[in-house]
Amino acid sequence: MTSKSLQIPHNIVAIGEHVNRLVDNLMYIEFRHQSLRRSDQKPLPTNPQTIHDLLQRPTAMGQPHQDMLGWPLAQIHTRAVMSLEEHAQLRICLPSLTAINLPPSYKFWFYVDLVHLIEWAKTLDFFRSLNLADQRELICFSAFQIFNVTQSYFSYSKGSNRLTFPDGKFSVWSPREAGQDIIGPMIRLQMDITEYLLLKALVVCNPSCETISEGAQTILMKQREKLSKVLFEHCMKTSGRQRGPSRFGEIIALESIMLQKALKSKHLQALLVSLKLRPTRVVLWDEVSGVNH
Repeated sequence: MTSKSLQIPHNIVAIGEHVNRLVDNLMYIEFRHQSLRRSDQKPLPTNPQTIHDLLQRPTAMGQPHQDMLGWPLAQIHTRAVMSLEEHAQLRICLPSLTAINLPPSYKFWFYVDLVHLIEWAKTLDFFRSLNLADQRELICFSAFQIFNVTQSYFSYSKGSNRLTFPDGKFSVWSPREAGQDIIGPMIRLQMDITEYLLLKALVVCNPSCETISEGAQTILMKQREKLSKVLFEHCMKTSGRQRGPSRFGEIIALESIMLQKALKSKHLQALLVSLKLRPTRVVLWDEVSGVNH
């Protein structure tokens, strides 16, 4: 066999390098995202900042910060608390969101993770190529899904079957509310970090968002095709030619599951506001939920 026959075609090498760079970049961005979640930054839900405000400021992901001191926190509740759905059904007002009498290191994770997922999205090349209006619409469309997949994988990676947070606290929602996450499917699939990173990127890279421009949809379609191919090849490589395609399909199907859960959550938030059961207005949360006061 000649040395010429042993040469690997340049285009194959280039494709392999491109795939590795893509995954490595997502890995680094995720590291920065989780570092931000562990940091001493604690945005409060009473802040009137909007999506536009967050999109236009320099990204917090590239700024130095310290890990939060005083963790892990003691669990306040150990038994199931009333779900948001039960609050709506029973017409019971939600507690006021105040940091008074709470430890200095306490974080309102529903709000903190909403702020941080926008910071995460701002680091993605394809997201930065969109205009500000399209970026905002895409955040409104995908925020709940990014929120879900991020919290679910973090919990799954810690060996938990319920939502767990960096401060050591865990979710004590009633079973009805707990079903909003996708930890169960992740456990069943034994999802690896590469599959998670690509799924998370695919969640925001979704051209089916009807409120973005045609130009933005074109950009997202091209990038989504690249991400899907990388995920498919990864599934084929790790699960084999027989199992790979079905595994790819199961992972992609989680997008639809998260979208349905997101729509339900948005409807519930609108209902709570209309019934005047939420004493604290959370501007950013209302914006991604499509709630008008």
